[in-house]
Amino acid sequence: KLLSHNGDYDLVFSHLPEATHALYATITNLTHHRPAFFGYAHWFDLPQTATWEGASFRENISGLLDMELCYVNTQAQKTLVLEQAADMFSDSVCHTLDRILQVSSPGITESDIVTSIESLSDPVIVFNHRPDPYKDYPAFLRAMRELRKHRQDFTVWVPLLDSCPEPWIVNSKFDKTGYYQHLHQCRVGVAPRQTYAGWSIAATDGMMNGCPYIFYDADYY
Repeated sequence: KLLSHNGDYDLVFSHLPEATHALYATITNLTHHRPAFFGYAHWFDLPQTATWEGASFRENISGLLDMELCYVNTQAQKTLVLEQAADMFSDSVCHTLDRILQVSSPGITESDIVTSIESLSDPVIVFNHRPDPYKDYPAFLRAMRELRKHRQDFTVWVPLLDSCPEPWIVNSKFDKTGYYQHLHQCRVGVAPRQTYAGWSIAATDGMMNGCPYIFYDADYY
């Protein structure tokens, strides 16, 4: 019903490269339209990220090749995709991918930037990412436990945590406005290692609300 001859399609935006070819084939085969495809992708089924058996990297690439361009948010991520593609596709295909993949780092609206921090009485360290191994949460937790041996005047806020393993860890939940306000009161945040070599939107959330971040030392940051 959506792809009828009565509609008019100029551009198609896709956030899922692995689904793009099916969408491209459906539109071009069932309608008289030939819209330009473009998109953005923050995830690819690379060996270091797709630990499951049925990874879809080839489908990622198939969809990318139907796009005029596809934005990624770091040069490191683009490099990983091109390196993996070189093991599976010809030089010609890799050159085409190099043209299609364009780096567009996440931006911050200038009016959102704040320059002062209203710290709580006790310093709060925030880890506002998913508390999972692929976000390096176990290493963060080990570092916090080590830090607690030297000083006990801080708490750790992990808002996406289901249950707190330590009494000095909190997982207070807020709506978006409350979440931003609480980030504004944190003393420092941590931007961890990212296995998919992308930027951290959680770190962007914190910085635009006045919370400085300690970043993992990697070229995607």
